[in-house]
Amino acid sequence: MCLAVIAPYFWLTRDLPDLQAESFRSAERSVAQARRLGATRIRTFVDAGGDGIGSAVATAEDWDRAVAALQRITALAPELLFVVETHAHTLADTPQSTLRLLERVGASNLAVNYQSDGGDPLPAYRLLRQQIRHLHLQNPHTADAPGYLEEGASPLPPLLAALLQDGYTGTLSVEYCWKGVDPARAVSARAWLARHGI
Repeated sequence: MCLAVIAPYFWLTRDLPDLQAESFRSAERSVAQARRLGATRIRTFVDAGGDGIGSAVATAEDWDRAVAALQRITALAPELLFVVETHAHTLADTPQSTLRLLERVGASNLAVNYQSDGGDPLPAYRLLRQQIRHLHLQNPHTADAPGYLEEGASPLPPLLAALLQDGYTGTLSVEYCWKGVDPARAVSARAWLARHGI
């Protein structure tokens, strides 16, 4: 058995030298872990945390800092894929900014980890699909309504149908990362995905 993805957190955009240094150390550890465990991908946050810098407010210096950091990190392991997670409060918070980031970094081993923002996932997926190599799946969730796949009205079935139609060959994972999550729900999530052909 092997793991598909190692999932560290990086802080690459803000002018925070200590956190950036920790990000580089974390990247080195993650590369070593991926090689040891047989993982082929490293989930790559451009700027972790709710106080990260989004693309709409990032300065030229913020972009330059993140691009240089990603170039340094991807060069650590040309044989591994670093998949930038689409996420609020990062330079990858829109499909357009995500594509801009990939183009500026210019690394052949940098791709996209697509995570829906909770709305209709298809428009962003269609813009990014040529670069997507991993997906995070979850339903929108709040403290009162956990986002388990099999509960409530899910926006994901059209995305899953598009993946099947497009012959998607990348990886995906169910991401349940809120307080009090029930690990046993991984089994019901797998059954829900199977009902949708995944």
